[in-house]
Amino acid sequence: MRRSTSSYEDMRDELQSQIADLGSELRALRKSVGARSADRYEEVRDSAGDLFDDIWTGIQDFIPSKKEVRRHARYANKTMHDHPGTTAATAVVGVAVIGLLALLLTRR
Repeated sequence: MRRSTSSYEDMRDELQSQIADLGSELRALRKSVGARSADRYEEVRDSAGDLFDDIWTGIQDFIPSKKEVRRHARYANKTMHDHPGTTAATAVVGVAVIGLLALLLTRR
């Protein structure tokens, strides 16, 4: 009987030791994964920032200046006053096109 109790205690101690070892390994793995995740996050953030800078640099060439926007707005305003019927028809067609695009995009 003594032997089985001693053997039971030995098995219990061995299992506890293995569980403690597994816990240590799990903590080490968590720390490693956390460090890798942080590194990957920084890499992705930096890449996204670089991509945004590249896109912004490319778009800036196509963005009109305030002066150009004002000039186009004055021209559009003058055209609307000179041709009110055409302006109304253009607005209706524009709204129809936007509605059609919205309908097509929502069906997908």
